[in-house]
Parts: sequence; structure tokens; C-alpha cells
Amino acid sequence: MANDKSEAIIIVTSIFLALSFLTVSLRCYVRLHLIRAFGADDYMMVLAMAFNIAFAICGIAGASTGLGKKMNYFADKPNDLKDSLRFWWVGQIFYALTGTAGRTSIAISLLRITVVRVHLIIIYSTIALSIAVGLLFFFATLLECRPIHYVWDYGMMSSHCVSKDFLLDIVYTHSVIAALCDLTLGILPLFMIWKLQMNRRAKFSLGVILGLGCLAGAAVVIRLPYNEKFKDPDFLYATATLSILANIEAGLGITAGCLSTLRPLVRMLRGGSSNPSQGRNAGSSIPLSRSRLARKERQKLSHHESGTCWADVPNDGYKNITTSTTILGSRATKRDSSEESLTPRYLPPTVTVQNTFEVSVAEH
Repeated sequence: MANDKSEAIIIVTSIFLALSFLTVSLRCYVRLHLIRAFGADDYMMVLAMAFNIAFAICGIAGASTGLGKKMNYFADKPNDLKDSLRFWWVGQIFYALTGTAGRTSIAISLLRITVVRVHLIIIYSTIALSIAVGLLFFFATLLECRPIHYVWDYGMMSSHCVSKDFLLDIVYTHSVIAALCDLTLGILPLFMIWKLQMNRRAKFSLGVILGLGCLAGAAVVIRLPYNEKFKDPDFLYATATLSILANIEAGLGITAGCLSTLRPLVRMLRGGSSNPSQGRNAGSSIPLSRSRLARKERQKLSHHESGTCWADVPNDGYKNITTSTTILGSRATKRDSSEESLTPRYLPPTVTVQNTFEVSVAEH
């Protein structure tokens, strides 16, 4: 019906809830069963999924009671009007929490493989901005009316509620910064994988998967013109499109954040090994001196390892890494001028100092 968008809300919300739930479930299967390495980013994504489930339930329940319908529908259903406004209000709280947790999970995944200082600064800034604007939206929604039941009892049309112009400013601020954060987390990985030791086809496919995070940002941008509907007298009908786009944004953000972790599952289904470290060198040797040369070598190794991890699952292949260094003090040994000597000066020229460090992480 032209004057009823409730069915569209239920359908779209259900589709993107199922999509995000499926990808999070597969991610948990990969991390817990195939990789056996469940990290902070995984916990945060599970938390985002829990918030998304609550957000979707509010949207579906709200649509069942009247969200997406014209005001004349509530002429003889005042309780349905209150229930719809209540579900809409609670849903906004979980919407803010879902986006913040999802972006934080993706950012943590990037932090674990980033070695470039500029990238670290960008990611930390994105996390800080995302959390700050998420909390701003959360508390603005939580405190928009005092007492809070004025939200659904009077439709925010009371002196006990903040003005809708103020709320609209908060909504625009949240939308713009959330879109910037989503686009940053979608585009930054493309620069991170550009110099990895991978063929072009692998880089392209990986770039497409990681770049899907931009779709969530695109959904926020598309939603911007509809924010004005907050001031529409026919509130529940006018904001139906906002509800649909918000669920699309939340579902796409979670799905995009999980796709890059599913490659071991794809390999297993193709009949390959699910071990992410297969085909990787069992050990890596780098000098453990504090010299610039040593730092460069470690950075090169970090780039190589992080590239391999993105090709499989971020930070899941650091097993059986052996690092050793041998320093020989001899008159015939010539050191680079930039390398700090670890051989004591008082030792005779024929003394040999040998240091071996072995790090082994067993897979449980």
C-alpha cells in the first residue's frame, strides 16, 4: 500500500539481519574451529551482532504495531501509537551501539596488521571519532525527554523534551562522522595491501572484499536527505525510509567486516587445507639489533606477514616463529656504521657472542 511502509520495514530488516547473522556465525566457526584464535575484534563483532539483533527486533516489532503507517491509522489505536514510538526510540539506541561496535571491530582487525605509523594514527583517530559520535547519539537519544516516557506518551511534543532542531543537529553530526569513519575503514585497507607480495588478481579480490565497508558509508550518505523527516508531523510514516536505510547500513557494516575472515572456510569447501599457515615458512629470521637496519628488516617481515594474514585471516598464522641472531666478534667482521655493536669492547677479538631467541606459540 502507498500509505503503509511497515511491510517493507519488516522484509528489509529481516533480510539484512539474516545476512549479518550468517556471516558472523561463519566468522565464529572459522575463528573457533578452523583457526582456533578468537581475538578482541571477534568479540567486538559478536557484540555488534547482539546489538543489531536488538535493533532489528525493535524495527520489526515497531512495524508490527504501526511504524511506517500514516497517523490516521492510529485514530482508534492510541496504544499502538505509543508502542510504535517506544520501539522506534529503543531502536535508535541499539542503532548507535551497533554501528560503533562494528566499526571498532573492523578497526581492531586493521590495527593488528598495521605497521605504518600514518595508518596507525588514522585508525586510532577513526576509533576515537566513532566512539565519541556514537556516545553523543546514544546519550542524546537517551535524554531527549525527561521523564523519558514523554517520548511515546506525547511524541516528543512537550516542554520536557529537547527541540527537534537540536536532535536533528545531533543526527546530522552522527551521520556525517559515521559515514567518514565507514569510508575510511573501507578505503584504507586498499592502501595497506597495495605493496603486498600478491598477484594482481588476489589483490583485486581482496580489495573488493575489504572495500565493501564503503557500502555501509554509502548507506549513511544516502540517508542524509531523509534526516529532515525527524521534523515531519506524520513522524512514523515519514521516518520509515530512515529505519530501512539504518538496518541496511548496520547489516552491510557487519557483513563487510566478517567477509575477510572467511577465506579458510572457502579453502576448506574447495577441498584445501583450513590451516592458515600452510605454505608459509615455518620460521623467520631477522636481526634483533636495535639498529635502523634491523628495524627495517623487521618492518619488511611485518609487511610480508600481514599480507599473508589478509590473504587468509588477519593475525591467524603466527605459529612456530623462530627468530635467531648470531653476532661474531672478530677482527675480520666489518659492521655497518649505523648498527649498534652488541659485542662488549673489553672482549678479545676472538671471542664469539651468540644469542638465539626462539618463540613458539602452540596451537590449542
